Amino acid sequence: SCPRQPPTISWSNIPESAHITTHYNTEKPDKTQSVFSHMTFKASYNDHRKNISCTATNPRNTPDDSTVETTVMLQVYKLNKYGSQSTAEIQLTDE
Repeated sequence: SCPRQPPTISWSNIPESAHITTHYNTEKPDKTQSVFSHMTFKASYNDHRKNISCTATNPRNTPDDSTVETTVMLQVYKLNKYGSQSTAEIQLTDE
C-alpha cells in the first residue's frame, strides 16, 4: 500500500536570507504524490564556494524511508558596481 505521508524536502547550509516555498500535489490521476520546493536568496561574496544541500525523503510503509540528497556549490562571481547583492536561485525538484 502507498504511504499516507507525502514526500518531504529539506534544505541545509542555506544563507540567512533564504526564502523557501514548498508545494504539495496529491491530486494526480495515478494517485502519486509529488513535492516541489523552491528557494531564493540574496547572494554575496561570502556565499562563493558554499555548499548547499537539498534532501528529499519519501516515506514508505517499511522501516526504511527512501532518501535522496543533492549538494551544489555556489559560484558567485560578480556584484553590480554599487555593491548591492545579486539574486541567485537554486531549484531542485523531486517527483
